[in-house]
Amino acid sequence: MSVLDDLVDLLFEKPRGAIVVCNIIDCLDEALVDTPFLRAFIGAAEAAFNQEKPKTTINVVGMLAKVARGELPVSVSGAPSIARNFLCRCSIAAAPLYDTCSCVLEVGRFKEDLVSDARVNERHGFFLSNPDPADPELRRAIESLNGRDDIFRTDAELGGGPVPLFWVCPTERLSPRTAAHRTGDEARDALGMIQHGSGVALIEIRSPANKLVSVKWARPTFADAGIHSRFRTVNDDRTNPSISGWGFTVDLARFAAGAPVLDGLPERVVEPLEFNRDLEAQFSFVGGTTLTRGLTAAKDDDEAFAQRVLRRRTVADLRNRLTAL
Repeated sequence: MSVLDDLVDLLFEKPRGAIVVCNIIDCLDEALVDTPFLRAFIGAAEAAFNQEKPKTTINVVGMLAKVARGELPVSVSGAPSIARNFLCRCSIAAAPLYDTCSCVLEVGRFKEDLVSDARVNERHGFFLSNPDPADPELRRAIESLNGRDDIFRTDAELGGGPVPLFWVCPTERLSPRTAAHRTGDEARDALGMIQHGSGVALIEIRSPANKLVSVKWARPTFADAGIHSRFRTVNDDRTNPSISGWGFTVDLARFAAGAPVLDGLPERVVEPLEFNRDLEAQFSFVGGTTLTRGLTAAKDDDEAFAQRVLRRRTVADLRNRLTAL
């Protein structure tokens, strides 16, 4: 058997790997990536597989995320052996015009990566890296950051860090999910952010959409999704022309309820952007999550989601598509 056969075998051992394979093939069928691009990615993945020798499906999925970031495969000298990374490589069609876009993050990550400890803490000593979502002062502390020019951490990037990108949705589509709710559950569910369980405080960063055009932003592909287990290339409602150039999140609440349409909110992925006053960002507290998604077997777990993205295709069909490139 070839290296690629071994890699694909390991992917199909668990639902998480099958989800990745479905998204790879769907990106090709949706013309978000072309065959030469995918061949280059698979070639890099084979080389990385030989170097890393992963033993589990989760290890392989993580390895593919590193290949997408250009971290693997590694040359003998220790430097990345591929010159480009694969993130944001999809067709960058003109996106529909939304005046404002939103990015939702953990408050702790926002505090640690983007804003100055000294400037924030001098006014809000309780504004910790792991804040209590139920603290009534948290909303006021976040809202008080609006209009200040002294809060930005030097050289901070929105989308910086180990995964060099961030995700946005149209503010006008997110607002109904946040305005009338006391917790962050509905926004988390609508955005498909399954990585956030209960007890997570979330912040919304809003910025004029025209501030994003200085960097590459595009409909996300499998390479941008990384290890995210609720990413899906193809959405259910294919009839709305206004969403051309955008992907769609998976609504976790709809999925848990067994709804026939799982589409959440339009989404795009954006390359790192300097986080400073020029972004004209506004901040608001989304709320704290109170429940965890994705743990109910045969209902909203990985196996159930893998069956949704398979869409009546067989493992043999997908294997043949991938190994025949």
